[in-house]
Amino acid sequence: MNDNVIAMQVDADPAEVLVRVREEIARRGLTQAQVAREAGISASSLTQVLGGHYAADPRKLVTRLAQWLARLAQQQAMPAMPAAPAWVATPTAERILAALAYAHMAGDIAVIYGGAGVGKTTAAREYARRYPNVWIATMTRPPPG
Repeated sequence: MNDNVIAMQVDADPAEVLVRVREEIARRGLTQAQVAREAGISASSLTQVLGGHYAADPRKLVTRLAQWLARLAQQQAMPAMPAAPAWVATPTAERILAALAYAHMAGDIAVIYGGAGVGKTTAAREYARRYPNVWIATMTRPPPG
């Protein structure tokens, strides 16, 4: 966290914090209820303090809002999450690719079966992407009854 953010948490000028909260609400298209939930304060208290009608001492609310602003700044400073790779060559995927390559070379059919989520379809699609003229047929059992 940078020094300005830490200073804002400790010596929060209520007017400056409230201006920055209003700016973030407008910039990010948030509702006051969302901000209140993220800041850990009640929505009615936030509405009152932003409207200048908060009867109690607003220091605790302003401190929470300053901390919320600090978290936003910290999140924005973090690098974005990288995109998930389209293909990951796991050991299971490599075995599936090998079976498909053998069937392709032999002019035969390969049957790939296994539990859900192990990468059968993804591996087959990757094989079809790599090699032209490959047909993929997905079979399912009809429901009982």
